[in-house]
Amino acid sequence: MNQRTTKLISLIQEKNIDAIIVVNASNRRYLSYFTGSSGVLYISPKRKVLLTDFRYMEQASNQCKGYEIVNHQAEGILPLIKKYMDDDEVEVVA
Repeated sequence: MNQRTTKLISLIQEKNIDAIIVVNASNRRYLSYFTGSSGVLYISPKRKVLLTDFRYMEQASNQCKGYEIVNHQAEGILPLIKKYMDDDEVEVVA
């Protein structure tokens, strides 16, 4: 995991936020170094995930060290994020 993500996790814990979802491309790139055009980050103290499509799996694996890379096409982005939130017992998300 990179220093930017580590700082973000500390900040969300300090603010009593359980997880954050990042959809903006610039913010996604800043946090994960992923330069692809399609992706969403789900970040909590328990996990760091980049959800993207099949075109970017290899690129994401090379760029996003410390992140779990998930192809969202079979289940969809929202159902996967809901699953992660349920698993992480998220109540407050930003």
